[in-house]
Amino acid sequence: MKYDDSEYLFLNFETDLDNDAAATHIGMYLAWAILRGLGSSQFERPEAVHQISALRSRQTSGGAVLLELCDGKLMSSDLNELGNAFTTAYYDRHFSKDYGRVFEPDFPDTGHPVDDLCGIADTWANFDRLAVVLDKRFAQWQSFHERPLVGAVPTQDAAAPLALEPLAPQSDEELRRRGENGDAEAWFLLGAARLAADAKPDVGAAIEAFRRAAELGHVEASYNLGVAYQNGDSVAKDARLALDWFTRAADAGHGFATFMLAQAYRSGQLLPVDLALSNALSMIAMMRGVIEAKRFGIVAGHPYSDLVVAMQSPGSLRSILEARRNQPPATPHPLGQTEHTLNRNDQEATLSLFELLATGVGAAGVFVLLYFATQLSGSLFRAFACGFGLIGAAGVFRITQRLGDTKPARILQTLAAAFPAIGSFVCLFSLYRWFSRTQ
Repeated sequence: MKYDDSEYLFLNFETDLDNDAAATHIGMYLAWAILRGLGSSQFERPEAVHQISALRSRQTSGGAVLLELCDGKLMSSDLNELGNAFTTAYYDRHFSKDYGRVFEPDFPDTGHPVDDLCGIADTWANFDRLAVVLDKRFAQWQSFHERPLVGAVPTQDAAAPLALEPLAPQSDEELRRRGENGDAEAWFLLGAARLAADAKPDVGAAIEAFRRAAELGHVEASYNLGVAYQNGDSVAKDARLALDWFTRAADAGHGFATFMLAQAYRSGQLLPVDLALSNALSMIAMMRGVIEAKRFGIVAGHPYSDLVVAMQSPGSLRSILEARRNQPPATPHPLGQTEHTLNRNDQEATLSLFELLATGVGAAGVFVLLYFATQLSGSLFRAFACGFGLIGAAGVFRITQRLGDTKPARILQTLAAAFPAIGSFVCLFSLYRWFSRTQ
């Protein structure tokens, strides 16, 4: 099982951070686990002994150990049974919050959240500050599981003790009481408990709890509601409500909600196709650690850097999306528009007569050629085949442009459309994609 990976973090090109900085916070956690006796036996292997000895004597850092011995990843194989039990309960939900609570006053304020997170120096002085909190968390978790603290070493208590939320499960009644008093996290935990019930999960009750949490501003609950409306989980499918909740979550910094919006603006489902906006949202999702956004990529020819800068300000994303949806159509250029100057209104327009006819001719080519196969001479038949293929290829080239396909994908589909027989099915598929998109 993988708990974390430094490659998840996409550092902004405008800062001077080295890529190794993405391993600092994960490395500090790993170092704490090893020094508290929670590391696995793999750190006792001959090839690791020297590095771990240097860690114990503070001659190297946890980040360096993570990169050199663990390939930048925190895995269940790096921890022993007790270490995995604690990390499973703690790391995913609480570690980043505790790390931010300890170091937020020292974040460099670059304007890029991931770079701020990774801007903390990998020093032993910083480790000692974090270790105080991790020791408290571990002791707190132990008190609910009645297990002895293994390998603990005394540490100096923090000057101002942190108010740490319990890690132990709370009763539904307690969570509901807290929620009724305005605690968004309590509603979210109640919804999560409904989904994770040992008996049959109560998805409807979970969605209602997530709604209460989202209305109080809980980001993860807003994202979960978007997923529920997208998939129809105990609610009627509603793509518009899904996009609205994704927008709320993205505006508050949720990475995957941002990625969902990037996909929506590229595909044009209930939104005008806006490739520049899709590019910007995809880049912001990368910066927020969404690895899928890297594979999604950027559509060339649609500048997005100004949008990325504008949407980095907290709370600005929603207003920018609404402004772009409401802006008036651009005046068409008298000489027509090229691939790089198509505006978002052109992207959502219906197919021109040429594009529809050209692709339709290409799609019908195989059937027409089958009809004339025994009635035309070989040279005339080949000329007809090439003609149908070229006409269909021209239509496919234009449709795939409107669909927002990348240049390599467009070229491959266009070349395939030019071949007799195969090209007809490529044309049919392109028409199917277009009309499915516009439903």
